[in-house]
Amino acid sequence: MLQRIHYIDRLKGLAILLVIMGHYECYILDKFGVLFEIIGSCHMPLFMFLSGYVLSRNYTIKETGVNMLKLLSPFFIIGLLYTLCIKSDIYGFIMNPFKHAYWYLYVLAIYRVMLYICQFISKHVIGDRDSHMVLRVEILFLIVLLGVFHVLSTYVGQPYNDMFSLWVVRQYFLFFCIGYLSRRYNILMRLSKHNTIYTICLVSFVSVCYFYIHGYGHLFYVCGPLLIGLLSHIFIQRESQTSKIENMLELLGRHSLDIYVYHYFVMTIINLSTLGKWFESSGNLFIETVFGILLSVLIAFVAILIGKLVRLSNLLKRLLFL
Repeated sequence: MLQRIHYIDRLKGLAILLVIMGHYECYILDKFGVLFEIIGSCHMPLFMFLSGYVLSRNYTIKETGVNMLKLLSPFFIIGLLYTLCIKSDIYGFIMNPFKHAYWYLYVLAIYRVMLYICQFISKHVIGDRDSHMVLRVEILFLIVLLGVFHVLSTYVGQPYNDMFSLWVVRQYFLFFCIGYLSRRYNILMRLSKHNTIYTICLVSFVSVCYFYIHGYGHLFYVCGPLLIGLLSHIFIQRESQTSKIENMLELLGRHSLDIYVYHYFVMTIINLSTLGKWFESSGNLFIETVFGILLSVLIAFVAILIGKLVRLSNLLKRLLFL
């Protein structure tokens, strides 16, 4: 069994916590405020970066197929269950680009296929003779794919664009690629040794967030990488250290899939729109953030509990997670 790397699990735990906090604003408080804007600019880029970061080796076609099924199985089964029980809108699950919030599993399955094709081409064109040439070929191929996704999302008709979530695929593919290349070629570890880079990321992130929430939406692609640089430096530096908060984040990171697929069900039974109106009228961002963190942690642990109960059934475990 492979030894788990602490900083990866901690980053995954923080990423899934940010995902819940972003949803807490719109699902529970029924509002889209500053907190939603800040978290929304970076939580999914971070999550996609980590999704690519954990894929550092070459994969066979069989492994790629199995990994696709592991993603598509909960996407269809749990996503459709949520749709039927909560949304009552099958058409929306098919035609909405966000698939009633379960788009991440579908999009990641597409990325896994693209990654296999990329590795297959670099392996058969270059082989293992020149790692620098392999890097160039992989970067070139991934750039071409990014261009293809951009063309498809721009020129394909809206119904098909939404059905296949093409603009969502294009939106996050860059972050997935950065994560994959960073781990495969040890880029992140080397950058984390330079404190100057951390300082630049910190100052830049605060500045960019300010302009992003004031209408500069094109800075979306800048917020994510800056936050990734910040958090990666912090957690890599603390790899050999621990604390209660980091232990909690590790636990959340190890159960991030369960938290992702089940936390939507938990949120449907919580409605605090009245509190959301008070937060909005009072401008009490600090209290809103603290309350959001505590509630998000609680929702995450309830989702983990649901996952454990489901996995007690061997049939459901094989059906949902293969």
